[in-house]
Amino acid sequence: MHAEASYVVYTYKQNHWDVESSFPEENQALSEARMMFDEAVYTGVRVIREGHADTDGKAQSKTIFQKIKKTEIKKTAQDKTAEPERLDGDAHLFDFLNAPITRTLIILTLTLVIGAGIMVYVRAVARGM
Repeated sequence: MHAEASYVVYTYKQNHWDVESSFPEENQALSEARMMFDEAVYTGVRVIREGHADTDGKAQSKTIFQKIKKTEIKKTAQDKTAEPERLDGDAHLFDFLNAPITRTLIILTLTLVIGAGIMVYVRAVARGM
């Protein structure tokens, strides 16, 4: 069916896929992928058959094996849903209030308001004496 096919093993780690190795035989690639998945280093593996079809000569690739640890699937789903929550009105407001420049401006404004209040009080007391 496929002439000159090669089997490429990809590993998934830190949110991206990397080419790990390439094999001429499907069985070699599958056993390598399964062994790598069992290691604690990678969170996912896949094997892609790459080659040319005999009939039309066009390059074709097909994923023939893929396995991802469940914790990585949950983490990826949480990452995708976390972004809209961050844009929520209250979350955005609290992020703004926690910025260092915002805290500095709030403290400066409160200091000026309290200082002005003290000056008004002192003048009122001084006039009454």
